[in-house]
Amino acid sequence: IDEKHGIIVDLPYNNNWGYGIHVPAPYQELHGIDGILFGPPREISTCTWTHSMQITFLPTRTEEEMRQDIENRQQSDMNPLAELQEPTPYALNDIQAFAYTVPGYCELYTIEVFLQEWNILFSACKEQAEDLATVTASLRETEIAGNELP
Repeated sequence: IDEKHGIIVDLPYNNNWGYGIHVPAPYQELHGIDGILFGPPREISTCTWTHSMQITFLPTRTEEEMRQDIENRQQSDMNPLAELQEPTPYALNDIQAFAYTVPGYCELYTIEVFLQEWNILFSACKEQAEDLATVTASLRETEIAGNELP
């Protein structure tokens, strides 16, 4: 339950993932960004671990602003994609959502959900798109915030 944003989402957890000294806790709040890292841990360099999925909250933005951000990120010098990929509508009950891929430390598959007070970005490496879809499908509202989810 995320009381600040008024949502409930089911995060994957498995005690066998070995949370402990080198592996991060079951989820981590992001510093300087409104969001969390969660899901199976992955080693990104020797003895440096992170989670494989992320939820990020952004101030409400329009579809056009999302498309411009995607285009900028797809053309970045970090790891540009071979060809630009258009966001595609994503079925999530009656909620407006889009799926797209942007470069990063991997091809980052993102499902962006448009809500009344902010947009929520569910992200993971493209190989975990199915797991991410399961998490996104669990999204539901609480009575805490003014979001209007079906």
